[in-house]
Amino acid sequence: MASTFLRTIRRGTYLCPRLVSRDARTVMATVGSFANQSARWPSTRPDLATPNSRTFISLPIPSLLNGELEKTLDMYRVVPLTPELMYKVVSDVESYEEFLPFCCRSTILRQHKQKHTFDAQLTVGFQVFQEKYTSRVRLDPEALIVKAELLDSDLFSRMDSSWHLQRTSDPAHCRIAFHVEFSVKSPLHAAAINTFFEDLSKQQMDAFVRRARALHQNSIKS
Repeated sequence: MASTFLRTIRRGTYLCPRLVSRDARTVMATVGSFANQSARWPSTRPDLATPNSRTFISLPIPSLLNGELEKTLDMYRVVPLTPELMYKVVSDVESYEEFLPFCCRSTILRQHKQKHTFDAQLTVGFQVFQEKYTSRVRLDPEALIVKAELLDSDLFSRMDSSWHLQRTSDPAHCRIAFHVEFSVKSPLHAAAINTFFEDLSKQQMDAFVRRARALHQNSIKS
């Protein structure tokens, strides 16, 4: 898909010719960079595709509103890890930079008086593309829910996400339910993000599961 998108831009059929300038070249480089990275980081890892691990992905629904791209994505997975362990990984926002693909930096900016609420800034990017955005994160350790609401971003006008780490009939398993809704301001960046966002989301969920599995194995060794 990325190569088709690149060819389309180069022919000038997707964008007005006078718009194929520095911003368009940035988008082309972004998509090309992600395509190369994605090829080395498969979205379906053999070690995660076990009989005890099942993934269900609903199709993303893109739409245009006032010239902005709006998109919704839901992902579900059942993994042989406890919900409490998965919650520990997802709620540890400050450690995202250690294991999440394309996360360059993760910083807690402010702790609120309201319990389990803080503002965090993530820097994501690869090669020529880099974006910082700040979100308000709300944790519910009893229900095992992590929610984030966008506060500030040059790229996104809205982004809300939630993780529900649900218990199953087997206490050693967890059902992960991830939901995200976002709007992208720039039509150029919207085209690129629409191309690779679903694959990126799969890679990130894989990364959370790998992180939880590594913590579980370390706890056994200790």
